[in-house]
Amino acid sequence: MSAVVVQNNLESDGPVAPPLHANGAGYRYCMYFHGDLDVAFADDFEDLMGVLLDGYDEMSDEDQAYSRIRLAQSAAAQVQALILAEIDPEALSDEDYAVLAAPRGGPQPRADWWVCKVPLVVVETSYQPFTDVPRPASGLSSTADAPNLWWVRPAEDEDFLLSLHEIGYVRLMENVDLIEDNNF
Repeated sequence: MSAVVVQNNLESDGPVAPPLHANGAGYRYCMYFHGDLDVAFADDFEDLMGVLLDGYDEMSDEDQAYSRIRLAQSAAAQVQALILAEIDPEALSDEDYAVLAAPRGGPQPRADWWVCKVPLVVVETSYQPFTDVPRPASGLSSTADAPNLWWVRPAEDEDFLLSLHEIGYVRLMENVDLIEDNNF
């Protein structure tokens, strides 16, 4: 299988009309990407990954993992830049601004204890248990979903796409009529 990609008609009042399979069935997933300019419809996460990473289905597992990490770094940098563009840098300490503005193309920012209210967008595979670098911890929340730490999780296709959705890099939706297991 593969994904169907259509351009989003931003001038229209309604959503994009979803394409259908030859048998009339809908696709399980819908993903808005490229700043909502494009919309992909697919039945599995690997097909959606193929939309974001050209040739993904033909890559070795190792190349797929590497490609996901590179895309995760790029997505983290883009989302972090958008967050920084919305705040007054004068409202941050020099140390917090340096961490937020740190490059994301390689090792991720080092922030053992993040107490700043501005979200820090980081790539999970740059920290323990994937590397020796300790994971940042939130000083604002004791939960795994701390509001000031946004994790991009590129280890597996599904987690990666869901994390890209959580940070606002893509918008991912599931056709509720096609959900096989409603035991959440």
